[in-house]
Amino acid sequence: MINRNDLLKKAVLAFEKRNGLRPIPQEVIQKYYDNFAIKNTYDSNAIEGNTITLNETHVIIKDSIMIREKSFGEHLDIVGYHQGFQHMLNAAREKRPISLDLIRSLHSFVRISREDGFYQDYRHLDVHDVEIVGRNGMVLFKPVASKSMKHLMIDYVAQINNDLKHFNKVTYKNEDYFNEVTNALAKHHMDFETIHPFTGGNGRTGRLLMNYELLTLGLSPVNIKQLDAVKYSHALYDYQHFGEQPRAGNGIQEMSDLILQSLVEELQNWNTLFESFMPGMENDPRANLALYGADTVLKNESENDNDNEMG
Repeated sequence: MINRNDLLKKAVLAFEKRNGLRPIPQEVIQKYYDNFAIKNTYDSNAIEGNTITLNETHVIIKDSIMIREKSFGEHLDIVGYHQGFQHMLNAAREKRPISLDLIRSLHSFVRISREDGFYQDYRHLDVHDVEIVGRNGMVLFKPVASKSMKHLMIDYVAQINNDLKHFNKVTYKNEDYFNEVTNALAKHHMDFETIHPFTGGNGRTGRLLMNYELLTLGLSPVNIKQLDAVKYSHALYDYQHFGEQPRAGNGIQEMSDLILQSLVEELQNWNTLFESFMPGMENDPRANLALYGADTVLKNESENDNDNEMG
């Protein structure tokens, strides 16, 4: 069970600590984002049913090696999303405003493996029941009619930019700030998924867009993990079927909790990584934990131990 009040306190402390870590070498910042992009590429694709593992994702991206047992389409999903993350990061650094063209460009990367083309416009056909999360926890919902698409997306982009403008004016990042920001991001994300502007790739595009918003606000990106896919799908289901009605398992609150939990984790990862690169701390093993996560580091250490035993 997520203790939201505790997470809000941790978010404030981690954010204040991050702002005190100055100056930060550019190569260290790049190292953080390079490694975050790998785990985010893995999880965002795994949520959609891609079977390529985290370690395999690392090999594909870093070494350009194909995994024999995995399909060409799954490889392209990994490569395309990773390129989309880099595109999103560059756009955020250039402080481009969120626009219909930006959203389309993000989508073009996550659909690079499909026959409908590298650059796809918004859907012009109605879509019936859609499976938003495969395998465990499959739920269905019905997106909005295509005839409403253009007006809905124009209004959607305007609302996001208005909210970001409001949050960027806030100078003191307290618990109320993080509560409002994560709630707004949750609603933005679920509105996007409910509109379902493309025939496919909406989930991954929406998660890239959510991180674009966070970077625009000067915060860390978040990584919705495959392990949380069922919670994620249930939040979408609750929102799509019940909207903002007060009820047990309110969709906005469920999604907001997932975002806040990951935001705290990434702010702490950021701090741990950069502290480890301070003078005298260059070889601190906490850096690997910050970059890859405890589960991956422990798994790799276990594999190394087994290799040593066999040798």
